[in-house]
Amino acid sequence: MTNNSKYVVSILAVVFFYIYAIVEKVFGWTSYSTTAILRNNLLLICLVLGLLFLMHTRLNKEKLSAFFSRKEKFIIHLVLGLLLLSITYVIKSIEIVSYEHWFAHKENSEIQSSLKAILSNKLYAFFLLGPFVWLNETFGVLTRVFMMHYLWKLSSSKYWSWFSILLVSLLFAGLQVDKGWTEMITAFLIVTTSNLFYLKYRNAIPIIIAPVLYTTIDLIAFWVYNF
Repeated sequence: MTNNSKYVVSILAVVFFYIYAIVEKVFGWTSYSTTAILRNNLLLICLVLGLLFLMHTRLNKEKLSAFFSRKEKFIIHLVLGLLLLSITYVIKSIEIVSYEHWFAHKENSEIQSSLKAILSNKLYAFFLLGPFVWLNETFGVLTRVFMMHYLWKLSSSKYWSWFSILLVSLLFAGLQVDKGWTEMITAFLIVTTSNLFYLKYRNAIPIIIAPVLYTTIDLIAFWVYNF
């Protein structure tokens, strides 16, 4: 098997996972119960990350440091992560004052009920706000970085790099299909910005920090508002 064939297989494995997740949400097969959120999702995340690890290290013979190729002091990564977090809030603000009003808003009562049940239990709340958020957001970033890493190996063209960024952003935005067009557009804008950060700095740490902080703040706000 040629190197390019290996890269294509690696990319398609992640694309298949994304498409499967999107189809699940389109047809309403996704469960948002407490068990599904805290246990089933984590098991799936670990399985997919394990698969990516094997493809990256065994099939393609690369090191994990390939996703963290640009070495900087942690304070630099933190500043970049905070900058990306600030841009995320700007995009959310644009959403609120503009296209949020163009589309019907979808409320998922099952998600709301499950979050309330989880946050009402101190142990579950700690697990959700700690290990779950870190692992879930890291998973989202690493799958995107993984796809872009191997897409960029297929061609060094600037136009191909942009196409790869937009393709990965569209796939990730598709995961918000159950939340409506507003969330899909916002996800696309945020992830495109995040992907551009990775193209520029070639290190996944800042683009992990930003969504972890954003989701943690969002969940804490939900906790404070509802309890």
